[in-house]
Amino acid sequence: MALRRAIAAFALVLFACPPLSAADGAPVKVRLLAEQFPPLQYADASGAARGVVFKLMTAALAEVGPSVELEVAPLEFVPLRRGLQTASLQPNVIVLSVARTPEREKLFHWLGPVSPYELWIYAYKSHHVAPVKDFRQLTNKGYRFGVQTSGNFHEWLVRQGVGRDGENSVIDAVPHNAQNFPKMQLGRVDLFAHPEISMAYRAAEHGLQASDFEKVMLVEELSTPLWAVLGQGSDPRLVSALTHQLKKMRQSGQAERIRQEAIREFNANHHLDGK
Repeated sequence: MALRRAIAAFALVLFACPPLSAADGAPVKVRLLAEQFPPLQYADASGAARGVVFKLMTAALAEVGPSVELEVAPLEFVPLRRGLQTASLQPNVIVLSVARTPEREKLFHWLGPVSPYELWIYAYKSHHVAPVKDFRQLTNKGYRFGVQTSGNFHEWLVRQGVGRDGENSVIDAVPHNAQNFPKMQLGRVDLFAHPEISMAYRAAEHGLQASDFEKVMLVEELSTPLWAVLGQGSDPRLVSALTHQLKKMRQSGQAERIRQEAIREFNANHHLDGK
């Protein structure tokens, strides 16, 4: 294994170099970009990168040699949109935890799924909203749906016809989904959607627990695995090696063991209930 980590600030690759040929003999310089999304990837109190997906990708990068010699810069936390734009313009930039959509499909090499992702509609338990299988069971009941303005759940509700043509539900939009936690508690909204993977952590930020909420319905259309991606034009050896290594880790069960260990560590460190 020939992994060499860049640990000093000067080693941060600001502009990725062109793909290297096998004859170059120089290491492939790799950048890692991600949006903060506890527990998948986040900075701890000391500023060190941690998380389920970060740990998985670190393990994969450590095992891709000796076919590819790598020089990996420290993980940079950036908004997802900026990370994807950077990866689409520069080679050898890996972006973590990306939803695979038709619009993005041809822009990237899809290295492999790195985390399950389930978006659930939640209700505060004291509101006594029963779980359902079909979204139509939640319509025409006058419910107020808390959403993040222009977020995927907001757009999904609009596609379902919520609040239109006589349907009496209300879409209550706010700039940030976190604002819906206190609104739920105060009864100002009846339902909102949140990724299951980060529900316990975000609830705790508001002095709540995941167990204070009822899972009402899985939004299947918006629940697909998150992937790691490389931009087109990246070194083909890197693309091939990482795709193969991530697949090997999934098939052997190593990826799931890393995920479970990292989640247990995260929950213990943050005194969380839930998964």
